[in-house]
Amino acid sequence: MHVYAYILAGGKSSRMGSNKALLMLGNKCLLQHVIEAVKPLTHHIFIVTQNALFEGFQYPLLADNFINAGPAAGIDAALQHSNATHNLILSCDMPFIDARSLQEIINASQNFDITYPIHAGYPEMMLSVFQTACKQKWRDAIMQGERKLSELVKHFNTCEIDSHLLLNNNIDLFANMNTPDDYAYAKAIFPSQEELNADDFATLIQHPLVQIIDVRNVDEMPRLEKFQPHEIPMSMLRNELTRIDKHNPSIFICHAGMRSLAALEIAKEEFGFENAYHVKGGIYTLAAFL
Repeated sequence: MHVYAYILAGGKSSRMGSNKALLMLGNKCLLQHVIEAVKPLTHHIFIVTQNALFEGFQYPLLADNFINAGPAAGIDAALQHSNATHNLILSCDMPFIDARSLQEIINASQNFDITYPIHAGYPEMMLSVFQTACKQKWRDAIMQGERKLSELVKHFNTCEIDSHLLLNNNIDLFANMNTPDDYAYAKAIFPSQEELNADDFATLIQHPLVQIIDVRNVDEMPRLEKFQPHEIPMSMLRNELTRIDKHNPSIFICHAGMRSLAALEIAKEEFGFENAYHVKGGIYTLAAFL
């Protein structure tokens, strides 16, 4: 079965108050958690959004073809674009999804237009598989004014999966981030990861709002110009941290990792930084990037 994956990230996030896809959980944003779950299943991953901020994630962006049509338009864009037989349709705000659960949904989709779990009595359309063959019928329904996903699927041959079959393997599978309370719950159950290795760093620097703070002295080499860091020697840290946005992801770097760890603690405890990290091993860890 040939599968493409489309992650819908074009929502307004009105209840959350900020772009959900970019919220940090552990050392990755929500979108990156979804990408990591999909990668074992397909190399063909697309982000459905018109927001240029997402270009840094290094996956193709795909714009909706309809204005103000919600996720129905995102699904239409995916189906019109796809060259695969089957398509994973996912939301950017479900960070606990896993490859095993996605594979089970794919396996169930062979003979159906649309396959999705039923959870708490409702179809989980943002965790579904669509056959590309239904793209014209889906578009026709949108053109006729239909927008509600639960109504749109009534036009198709569907497979509804009992969510309990999936929850047995992943109790938090359907947890999504619609409100600040949802996000607080996710952070409470997700392990804190403040130390970054080289792979973690490579992932986090894709975040469009990431800030790198080099706390070494100005005469220490090599410099990190390619990352456009804020250069704030440790001796000046308390005076200069107020000019750094404490809400955006921040990575502290030094020569060997000791000063950056101390800077991380100062940023969190004294200045209220919410998503702060440091590179374990400092510049030595980043040798491949320099």
